[in-house]
Amino acid sequence: MTIFGFASVFTAFTYISPILLQVTGFQENGVTLILVLFGLGVTIRNLVGGKLADWKLMPSIIVLLILQWLSCYCLQSLPNSKCLLC
Repeated sequence: MTIFGFASVFTAFTYISPILLQVTGFQENGVTLILVLFGLGVTIRNLVGGKLADWKLMPSIIVLLILQWLSCYCLQSLPNSKCLLC
């Protein structure tokens, strides 16, 4: 199962650059910053998620899934908005 987690991160890094360049219209120099912010966000979420899972597993999973759903909903509702990706 761990391989699927790593594969999803590499897939995101593979497709996020063309999406940022072609769909949202970011410049090439902005893509690097966004990828760094993405990496920092993933790292922080893993650290916080691990601490929450050690504290209370099921409530943590439910809250994190709700937050993930909300973020996906917000991103799909305004697909051409640059401010959501900054």
